[in-house]
Amino acid sequence: MSSLVRALRSLTRTPGFALIAIVTLALAIASIGTLFAVVDAVLLKPLPFPDAGRIIRIVRVQGSCADCPIARPALFDWQQQSTEVFESLGAFHGAEVTMTGDGVAEQLSAYRVTPEFWDVLRVPPLIGRTFTPAEDKEDRAVVVISHDFWRRHFGGDVAAIGKKVLLNGETHEIIGVMPAQFTYPGADLLLPAHLASATTGRDTNYLSVVARLRAGASLDRARAVMAAISAREAADFPKEHEQLGAKLVPLQERVTSAVKPALSVMFAASAMVLLVACANLANLMLARAQARRRELAVRSALGAGRGQLLWHLSTEPAVIACAGSLLGLLLALVAIRVLPKLAPDLLPAYNPLTIDGGVVAFVAAVTVASLLAFGLGPAWRHARSDPAAALQDEARAGAGGRASARARAALVVGEVALSLVLLAGAALLIESSRRLANVDPTIDVQHVLTASVALPATPHRPGESSSDWLGRHFAETTPRIDALLDRLRAMPEIERVALTDAVPLSGRSNTNSPVKVFGREYPGGETKMPLTEWRFVSADYFATLGLGVLRGHAFSAQDSHAPGVATEVLVNDTFVNTFLADVDPIGKQVKVFDDAPKTIVGVVASARQWGLERAPSPEVYLPIYDAFDANLEIVAKTRVAPDLAAEPLRRLLRDAAPDLPVTRVRTMEQVVRDGNTMRRFFTTLMITFSTVAVVLAMVGLYGLIAYSVAQRRVEIGVRMSLGADRARVLRLILRQGLVLVGIGLAVGLIASLALSNVLAAQLYGVAPRDPLVLGAVAVVLLATGALASAVPALRATRVAPVEALRHN
Repeated sequence: MSSLVRALRSLTRTPGFALIAIVTLALAIASIGTLFAVVDAVLLKPLPFPDAGRIIRIVRVQGSCADCPIARPALFDWQQQSTEVFESLGAFHGAEVTMTGDGVAEQLSAYRVTPEFWDVLRVPPLIGRTFTPAEDKEDRAVVVISHDFWRRHFGGDVAAIGKKVLLNGETHEIIGVMPAQFTYPGADLLLPAHLASATTGRDTNYLSVVARLRAGASLDRARAVMAAISAREAADFPKEHEQLGAKLVPLQERVTSAVKPALSVMFAASAMVLLVACANLANLMLARAQARRRELAVRSALGAGRGQLLWHLSTEPAVIACAGSLLGLLLALVAIRVLPKLAPDLLPAYNPLTIDGGVVAFVAAVTVASLLAFGLGPAWRHARSDPAAALQDEARAGAGGRASARARAALVVGEVALSLVLLAGAALLIESSRRLANVDPTIDVQHVLTASVALPATPHRPGESSSDWLGRHFAETTPRIDALLDRLRAMPEIERVALTDAVPLSGRSNTNSPVKVFGREYPGGETKMPLTEWRFVSADYFATLGLGVLRGHAFSAQDSHAPGVATEVLVNDTFVNTFLADVDPIGKQVKVFDDAPKTIVGVVASARQWGLERAPSPEVYLPIYDAFDANLEIVAKTRVAPDLAAEPLRRLLRDAAPDLPVTRVRTMEQVVRDGNTMRRFFTTLMITFSTVAVVLAMVGLYGLIAYSVAQRRVEIGVRMSLGADRARVLRLILRQGLVLVGIGLAVGLIASLALSNVLAAQLYGVAPRDPLVLGAVAVVLLATGALASAVPALRATRVAPVEALRHN
């Protein structure tokens, strides 16, 4: 206790040192603690399902399709033939649902799921029940609702069970409410899939598959079984299932795969910040212990053992470590409240971001490791020094002082090297973002407003064929589309307007498939064809977005209203370059949508669909009246600022068509920005980490040079009294700092080159070993190091020689 009291008194006598040390450690603890909380929530904690490790996602692999859904008949094959390895195998697919009958129409997120889906996930409802196989087979109109929907629409009232809601014009009975943590696949409503009465064939792939491994069954065995099933399907149905395969991925891995690489990089960056902080603190502790060598030597001479000296020296670092970790945890608590606002898509709803026992334990372990790194090392070094030698070294700045200086110099070199690695990563991400911002968006993003609108879905009738349903669907939606476009064209704020099934740059893809060109053989066969995106657009779509017609002509209003599925299509120039580069594409026929040949009548400029970082895909365009997806997108060229047209658009649709829910009203510029949210977030984090590391490294360098100048005060006084001018003394001291920075830069550049591929997946348009970026970073650090060295050097040259000699 007495040592602790002495440590507290010692730190209060030097509040500047204590504050710098505690804040330094707190920033590092906060960064790595916050990142660990994110990693824990996203990657480490299991999904909220019993035995979640046994839940597997299965996707179709076939030709150019590496991660695709499966057809209904193929699903039945998988269910019947995989019982050896799976307890249950279920499926789900997205659904178009509009709720009406209670005020303004609302578009809801929904999935249709098979009865086996519940057996796979094994999460019981909070209240009520899930639907039975009989209800699914008999096409019962029942629905299970999410916890959020229950709270939003029924205020959490248990009496919601048994109530009726009007979905797509059909009354459904609420039979269950799922718990709050049930967020996979994530929807307001879960409806029966009704696969028994569906008529889709083996060429219609739309089902996502989940399965639960049997106890004792391995993933490798399941992969072998699914490979055998896929091979049999390929042999029995070569037209639809040629080269069919199945890829099995644990569900946990599946849902975290998008953010895992970037999160791993950010966690490693936060660990580097911690290392720089520990090196900085070790430098401070070495200097502090060096200043107390006489005191320690006297204590040792008076009988204090090494253990006592070690305890005496380690109490101050222990106090700093405890205070720094507590402050770091408080900063982390603030950070985890800010992060969800900066990157809402990063964090899973089922594992909320919290500072729980696991995070506290991790921070405690990091604190102990940090204490060992910056506190006990210097303490052990000075506790085992010889008292007599220490007193002699104190008098003449001998070997012990030089050894301590070498240790501190090595720490500074390490700080500079780590800072360069972090700064290089930040610079590469900044350059990547700069180049991405200069990418041609391929469409006009100025004065363009977008909005999502859902037409009433056309329900399937029991036993109805796909072609019959499609005919009814077209008959119902065509007049609604015409009326919608007429209302939008009448708005004074709108210059030109169109409809599509997916706005460019949004990352949305509704339908894609290999598209065969009649009379042409694609190298490697049809299964090797790249997927072509289907786009449904109205006549003014291309003019609204500034997409030029390169050959032929665009759709006319008359062409679009032709009965049945259109026989004329447009393609983009990426499609032409992929399939018809050596011929005139106009007049060529393709197979898309159905078996009837469709003639290419126009070629349009390609639009980027998947964000700025991905090149345009091959696309084939059909009239909007042929769209079988009731969820459409409005794109409007406005006469006023798009933001000013947003509310009039909502008001017009609400008044004229209250049964059409309108969502996601955004400017085209917002669409572009939304696509880069995660990239900006990770770039900001890397900039923050690198800035903290550079500041700490320069503080360490400044401290080392300042201490060295203080130790060499007599030498400097002698040099200046013998005629050395201030410039020569300045060069002498600057050279000491720049040599350390140079060595650190060399080590850091080697490390950056070795680790360059780690960032490759996060970059666009810039190589991870770009010499210009790395060179610029090295120059910045060199200049910063020169500045950190120049301040104590200039201070030394202003001391009069007589005064320097007098204070020896």
